[in-house]
Amino acid sequence: MAEENSGRLGTLVRDKAADIASDRGEDRVIIDGAPGTGCPVTASLTGADYALVITEPTVSGIRDMGRILDVTEYFGIPAGVVVTKYDLNREMTEQIKALAQEHGAEVMGTIPYDTQVTEAQMEGVSVVEYAADDPVAKSIKQIWAKINQGK
Repeated sequence: MAEENSGRLGTLVRDKAADIASDRGEDRVIIDGAPGTGCPVTASLTGADYALVITEPTVSGIRDMGRILDVTEYFGIPAGVVVTKYDLNREMTEQIKALAQEHGAEVMGTIPYDTQVTEAQMEGVSVVEYAADDPVAKSIKQIWAKINQGK
């Protein structure tokens, strides 16, 4: 309570990660930004070369994605979009893809709903480690490969 707020914390983490990457000779830092559209998101985007917006096919998901893409456009940050649990609402997924296109953001891929994700979390590992041949893991690997093409 009454300590650093999450926006400031995001800035501190980003700066520390950049220092560590520099010390190790790494040319890239990946920051997992906060969900939503508040100050922590803006802090996560500050100084970014690229933003990957992860959303779900819900009314709030598409609204928040649109707002984040407004911010990335304003700051001139290229963006891509991933839709998780896309198969729970395919109509909304298509709306998300259309909105991404309107904002000039590439749809990097979709990830199906899968209980393997929760099971992997309960085991304390990534779903790619837990169920490497599962459709959700394959989707994540394809998205990662696509992101790395732009490296």
